[in-house]
Amino acid sequence: MSPVFKTPIVHFIFLTLILLIIQACGHKTDPLKSSEEWRPAVAKMDSLYNSFRANPNTADKQLALNMLAELREEHPESDVIKAYSWLYKGFIHKTTREWQAVNENMNKAYELGMALNIREIPIRAAPALLNSAYNLSLENYPAHIVDEVNELASQAPEDPFLIHLALLSRGFYHFHQEDYPAALIPFIQAADFFEQNGNEQLFLSTNNSIALAMHRVGRSEEAINRYSRNLSRYYANNNLVGVSQTLNNLSITLNLMGERQRAVDSLKVALQINEELGLEFNAIQAQYNLGSYLRELAELEESEMYFRESLARSEALNLSMGIVFNSLGLAKNLLMREQENLNLTEIRRLLQLTKDTAVNLPEQDLYIDFALAMTTLESAAGNYQEALRWHKIYQQQYSRIKSTERQLAIEELMFANRLARSEDEIRHLSDVISLKEQAERNLYAGLAVLILLLIGTGAAGIHFRRLSYKISSMYNVLKTQSNKITGQNKELKRLNEERARLTKVIIHDLRNPIGSIDATLEMLEDYPDKELDQFKMFMHLSVRKMQLIVDGLLQVYQTESLGIQDKLKMQPVSQLLQMEVQEFAVTALHKQQTLVHQIDEIQAVTHNQTLHIIVSNLLSNAIKFTPAGKTITLLAENKPGGWMLIVRDEGPGFRESDKAKMFTLFGRLSGKPTGSEQSTGIGLYAVKTAADKLGAVLSVNWDYKEGVEFSCWFPELHIKPEPKASLEAAEIEAAEISEDARLG
Repeated sequence: MSPVFKTPIVHFIFLTLILLIIQACGHKTDPLKSSEEWRPAVAKMDSLYNSFRANPNTADKQLALNMLAELREEHPESDVIKAYSWLYKGFIHKTTREWQAVNENMNKAYELGMALNIREIPIRAAPALLNSAYNLSLENYPAHIVDEVNELASQAPEDPFLIHLALLSRGFYHFHQEDYPAALIPFIQAADFFEQNGNEQLFLSTNNSIALAMHRVGRSEEAINRYSRNLSRYYANNNLVGVSQTLNNLSITLNLMGERQRAVDSLKVALQINEELGLEFNAIQAQYNLGSYLRELAELEESEMYFRESLARSEALNLSMGIVFNSLGLAKNLLMREQENLNLTEIRRLLQLTKDTAVNLPEQDLYIDFALAMTTLESAAGNYQEALRWHKIYQQQYSRIKSTERQLAIEELMFANRLARSEDEIRHLSDVISLKEQAERNLYAGLAVLILLLIGTGAAGIHFRRLSYKISSMYNVLKTQSNKITGQNKELKRLNEERARLTKVIIHDLRNPIGSIDATLEMLEDYPDKELDQFKMFMHLSVRKMQLIVDGLLQVYQTESLGIQDKLKMQPVSQLLQMEVQEFAVTALHKQQTLVHQIDEIQAVTHNQTLHIIVSNLLSNAIKFTPAGKTITLLAENKPGGWMLIVRDEGPGFRESDKAKMFTLFGRLSGKPTGSEQSTGIGLYAVKTAADKLGAVLSVNWDYKEGVEFSCWFPELHIKPEPKASLEAAEIEAAEISEDARLG
């Protein structure tokens, strides 16, 4: 029997024996438990909690807690009502985010619910219990609860609601372990169930957790969409607590995206709501985050004000986490002042407060910030020996926290070193071969000399034999190494081909569900619903963006994987360019733009599909970022040794910060589309990849001030004759890729 069941069964047997003894002695058993008359009392608790959640102010909170106590006192012998009262008391404290009280009450409810074998209680208590343990940074994190409640939920009779609540606990566990991809799976399953079954509050809170996990795996735009959806529904329900928490989470995502001012604006609204409702814990959290974000915006005075207010609130509530983070945050702010304005006494007091309040500070991630602050403080105070000691601690903490990044960097460096070593060995092998050839020439010259000079023939022969043997041995060793390197290169080539194959499969597999979603949306258009119109619009935009990304990735894949050396042909380039201009002229006219061109008569060796990728993406970008009424120009000119393509627009141009991201995959530049187009960050990467395939040189004229000017120099290419079999294989491969693109 598994350990999960031992404790409940032992408790059950023990309680049964006690009840039998009491009954034998003539005492009454718990009438509420035996007849399930406790259910009306629990219904009152549920109604009481829902009323408080709708208007969670300080007065109503105390009233709700008093009424729970009265219900418990009315039935002092009922363990069932006692367990439920702890559960709902924990829910009330969770609404106001008083995690210490949440942990204490949910622990009691969980243990008693397990002992009474009422599985609803521990399963409902588990998510809040896990969250409280995480927020309190408890050393003994109750990970075993996840398996216990999931096993309880799977027992007959099955209750889908309890099953998905247990899934929610698993999601919180993975989230707290920072395994965000694993957390998303149970979160999304639970959220879908709660939404379909009308559990609005559970759906919205789970949706917030999904958004938090999404922005931690780089899906920030999706996270913001979920936050926006939650805000609209919280406002519609007049749930200001939900609005406040969602705005707080939204600010975290905005800050990580670099939009700190928007993050500050969101937090100020959240803080105002929390202060109006008297939610002190939420206000402390909002003020701390405001202090952190404003410090990053160099608004030090306003930042310091929020840190001080949050610290004062934390001390008034004796909230250790608030004291730790705010005292450290305020100390870091004060250390940013000019040297002559440093109040070393106050800073030292704040850091000592951090140290005294934090539990096991050296084992926490914030210890790195504490060590850096102490280094700065002791250095400013002239205690250089102590500053050096704290600097060493800071370095150790930095190494511990950054161990994963460092390991990846080491692996990349080792791979680069292996490649460099392989190249060195090849060069060394070439030198040895040259040395052997030179030695052989010397040997022949020596033999000629020995024939002419009979004296010393034996000695010279032995010398050259030894030299030849040594060189041959070196040659054999290096030849073996060369064969080994060749094998490794073949393996690398195989792995690269496998990666390309998987990429192709993934890209094509993505197109089918996107198409299904798009078809479903078209079907939904036949069922108009004003409330759903906005969401359908958002879904259309998301599907369109996904289609653009997948199409762009497919285009990049085809460009990277397609070998074109045996597919080069003499082409009428000017005609191809004329066709491209005619195609994009319609789009330009639709945006009230003028597309002009000047194309020389050009005949050149090229690859039609690859050239199309370059021209179409450059023209598409120019139209996308050019305002109405402006002009786009395409020039194609014959030049000595090749020909030149130039595309100009009268858009906003580029900034200095765009140089580093130019021609990178998913590189988002500063320009914004002037219409309803989507920008995926793939187009210029595809242009650069295609240009490299043709041996062309793609460049940006950074001195061009009227907009953007791209130029692409195409050198003269020559067709290499290939065997018939190779040509047939190439034609088959090109046909397969074209068919893939058509079917996709």
